[in-house]
Amino acid sequence: MKDTNKYMDNIEQQIRLNNGYPIPLIGFGTYGLIGDRCVETVSLAVNTGFRLVDTAPMYENEEEVGQGIASGCSVAGLSRDQLFITTKVSEDMGGRETIMSVKRSARIMGLEYFDLVLLHEPYEHFTEMYKGLEDCQDSGLVRSIGVSNFSDEEYLELLHNCSVIPAVDQVECHIYHRNLKWKETFDLKGTLMQGYAPLTQGKKAIHGEQVLREIADRRKKTVSQIALRSLTQLGIPVIVKSGSAKHMKEDLESLEFSLSEGEMESIGRLDREPSLFGWD
Repeated sequence: MKDTNKYMDNIEQQIRLNNGYPIPLIGFGTYGLIGDRCVETVSLAVNTGFRLVDTAPMYENEEEVGQGIASGCSVAGLSRDQLFITTKVSEDMGGRETIMSVKRSARIMGLEYFDLVLLHEPYEHFTEMYKGLEDCQDSGLVRSIGVSNFSDEEYLELLHNCSVIPAVDQVECHIYHRNLKWKETFDLKGTLMQGYAPLTQGKKAIHGEQVLREIADRRKKTVSQIALRSLTQLGIPVIVKSGSAKHMKEDLESLEFSLSEGEMESIGRLDREPSLFGWD
């Protein structure tokens, strides 16, 4: 399946972080994947064309994700530097403990470095923890650092207490709750907003949404492809999760077309819901 490498090789499928490193517009999420199923699914994702894999200690699957990445790279003939691997720090702790957490994740996953490490939430000691991530970046253990689930206010507080502007703030983002106000703040300061749950993780009946269905039918695309493209076309990278090669391929192919201004406006009118995950 070497032809699927086009997804990472094509510069149009990537966006630049504030330190110059490219990040794929669509990444593969591993929340809820455990055991052999995790290994097999991650391997399949890499072999199908995903070049970003996202995990976290909280998911209790870093070892299996690492095995899946190694397997997928072997099958697809990829080297480590062709992938973008993200993990997080998932507990409140001090700066030194944060460094140890990242080192432990690297050891568990069999990696020499991470492309991105995030603070999973705005923990009580997030300023001290972020300084630990800065040390990880200085040592070469991590290429880019950032945060997750930080509101615009929490993000601005961090900026007053850090030396490295976060490369990413990974937050909930889907057609019902795009967080564009937060994105505007992040953009002004040089941080990329990355979206998780772009298909709502089953919390909304997105596949029955009439606006999406009409556009999908007209364009001969799937509802998922329309929903994903409406976000990536705004410059918002997304993290998706699929269980089959067919759906994985469809997700990646959502980058192969563009929505019209009118279609984007129609979808934008759906953006009127509060957080589905209780973040604001």
